[in-house]
Amino acid sequence: MVLDYDKESKIATVEQRNRMFAGDEIEVFGPGIDHFTQTIKNLWDDEGTEIEVAPHPQQIIKIKMEQPVDKYYLIRKNKGE
Repeated sequence: MVLDYDKESKIATVEQRNRMFAGDEIEVFGPGIDHFTQTIKNLWDDEGTEIEVAPHPQQIIKIKMEQPVDKYYLIRKNKGE
């Protein structure tokens, strides 16, 4: 779930539920928008350190977004990944 979004840097602060890796394809959806997909190119932990994987449930991470998002938008990845 998106907790915050910086329009200038295009970085979303996200609370993730399932493990995410740099390179994963994700789907983003929320009220009033058509969903979109993107590949995660960069992940950062809550201290700003670049990471390759976010392994812990409810970990706070940052993701560079290709399109603007709003607070409470949901992010999910394909279960097969």
